[in-house]
Amino acid sequence: ISDETYLHTLCKKIDMSYYDNFEQQYNIRLLPELKEFYKNYNGCRLFLSSINIYGIGVGKSSPMEFYLNDINKYGEIKDKKVTKETLDDIVFFGGVGEYEMYYKQSELMRPKIYLAKNGTIVPSKEFDSIEDVMKYYFKYLVPEYDEKGYRKHPNKDKWCKKYPAISNAFWGDITWTVPEEDST
Repeated sequence: ISDETYLHTLCKKIDMSYYDNFEQQYNIRLLPELKEFYKNYNGCRLFLSSINIYGIGVGKSSPMEFYLNDINKYGEIKDKKVTKETLDDIVFFGGVGEYEMYYKQSELMRPKIYLAKNGTIVPSKEFDSIEDVMKYYFKYLVPEYDEKGYRKHPNKDKWCKKYPAISNAFWGDITWTVPEEDST
């Protein structure tokens, strides 16, 4: 399709009854927008796993097992003040770089998507939808080309200075270094 195709994995959809059983078995209500996504794909990895949405484990059809990953994220939370009720309300369903994406089951009528650093549930960013998350991050990861057809490096801007590993791996530009901040 294009020279960037290898960067993305979209998993085949599975029978929607798996999702219904998943909700019942694990007492998790899926975000309506996430359920719509699952009607087409059982999870994805985009930009060499810079953006992930977990799939429901059915054979080898998902990039990451939604339930196991959700449980693992609970185990990684170091804040001992977080109550079980708070954790039961939170559903981790993917990630962007070093941030985990989650929503709260108690907010399904007016959902928000939260991004928190791995090992925490303190939101660093908040979005109104998964689509908004994608729109926000895609502009940093999708390549641009100049008028001669040569690829530009749009992700060397301020956002990507925090993530040189993503930039270097994504573009193969391993000689680029993060400029030092001017202290004046």
